[in-house]
Amino acid sequence: IDVLAANAELEPPPLSSLVPNRLRELVRHMLRKSIHDRPQTAAEVLGALTELRLDLQLAERGRMQHVSVS
Repeated sequence: IDVLAANAELEPPPLSSLVPNRLRELVRHMLRKSIHDRPQTAAEVLGALTELRLDLQLAERGRMQHVSVS
């Protein structure tokens, strides 16, 4: 019962700083205590993940181009 009470009342520990900021924000959003503060559909989560993936891919391409030009 203590574990259930803790889950209902306490915030989860933060994710590692190795996790991209936007992914950490999405996870925090998904774990909010109030159902009204969380994503309302799986499609909303999928959209956020798809956008994040595209941003990470573009950033990686930019890093690779920067390295190959140097």
